[in-house]
Order: sequence, then C-alpha cells, then structure tokens
Amino acid sequence: MDTEEHLGLPANGRVVCAATGSGHSAVVTSQGELLVFGSSNFGRLGLGSVRNHGPRVNGTESQGRTGSRLPVAEGQSEAKGKGGALEGGYVSVPTPVPVFSLAAAVAAGGLATRMRVLQVSCGAAHTLALTDKGVYAWGAADGGRLGIGRHGSSQAAAMASRSKSEHSKHHSRPVADPSTLSSRVYDVPQEVRALRGQVVIQVEAAAWHSAAVVQVPPLVEGGWLYVWGSGGVGQLGLGT
Repeated sequence: MDTEEHLGLPANGRVVCAATGSGHSAVVTSQGELLVFGSSNFGRLGLGSVRNHGPRVNGTESQGRTGSRLPVAEGQSEAKGKGGALEGGYVSVPTPVPVFSLAAAVAAGGLATRMRVLQVSCGAAHTLALTDKGVYAWGAADGGRLGIGRHGSSQAAAMASRSKSEHSKHHSRPVADPSTLSSRVYDVPQEVRALRGQVVIQVEAAAWHSAAVVQVPPLVEGGWLYVWGSGGVGQLGLGT
C-alpha cells in the first residue's frame, strides 16, 4: 500500500505514541489505551488467545508478511511456550490490549486500579509498555529479552545499569547465557518486577535485547540505563 490511511481509534482518542517492529505495530492513545496490530506470532501483540482479527492480509489468514516466522536462538527449540504458540496469525485492525483497556476496566468496575500506558516499543518478537504502574513485557522470552526471568519470576534476566550523571558508576549483574533459556512465549503482558518502584521514563525493545531509562535522584533529567537480554554481539554495552 503506497497511500496514507486513517486508523480507527476509540472515541475521543488521539495518538500520543506509536511504535513499529519487524512484524507488528502499536499505538498509545491520550486515554492511556494500547492498540496493536500486525502478526500475532510469538504472542507479541499481547492479545492472549486472539490469533486472527480483521480483513484477511494478502488473501490468507496466517501467512504472508504478517505470518512469517522468526528464528529462535541457536540451540533452542520451537516448541509451544507458556501462554501462546510461536506461530500465530494476524490482526489487521488496531485492537485494544485487554489488560490496558478502558472499556474492560469500566465493565469490571476497576477504573481506580486501571493501568494507563504512557509509551510503547516494539521489538522483533516482543513488546514493552511503560505504564503509570510499572513496565510490562510480552512476546518471545528467549535470550532474556522480556526481563522477567526464566519463568516469569521476580529476578530479571541479565540486567545492568549505567548512570548518565557526571560521576556515574557502572553496576552490573551476571549476564544470562541465552542457550540456558527456553524459547517460551508470553501472549499477555507480564510485569518486569525488577523495575517495580523505579521511576522509569523510557523503554525500548530491539531484536534480542531491551532497555529502560530510570530516573534516580538527584538527577532531574535522564538517569540510569538498564539493559537486559542477549548480548551476543555486545549490544548490552557491558564490555563482556
């Protein structure tokens, strides 16, 4: 398609953040909703059991550009993971992620505890969302790129931080070996508990790793950079 198209959004919603990955996209609205579309492979849309939604893409329900497969890490299997399958389908219209949905919160009477999304970032096979109640990740977990530990525990995988202050100190944790992590997938958002209680101001998802900027007093701008995931080609910047 070589023409501009207007995306359908919830009433009174306007886009305040948009992100694209290799096979999916996401937008955040002014109401704190997160809408996703594209390939549902690896659970990267965060829609749970939803596999196909909207008009067919390229005349097929699960193949074509949005149904292509991505390689898993060397030495890891392509077996079905927790919460979803490695191969999914497509979502060709912007669809709210239920966990952050305003309508779902109203229906459940949970407006007081509803999470509002502030920013989103799409990697090759995973997604990160910064909310007013923490950082959430979903999709392919191999390589430790979700930061939720091997089995979604509170211990994040391969995290390190670097201060951006003038007198910064480098802090690191042992880097996880990607070959020891299973190719599990999480098709609903999971909290990155290692960042709980931190003032996170930005998140970024790449192909095999992720990063977050955390504000630390007395800094008023910028902060520490936390990185996690696979560092096979030095992308974590830890020098090891």
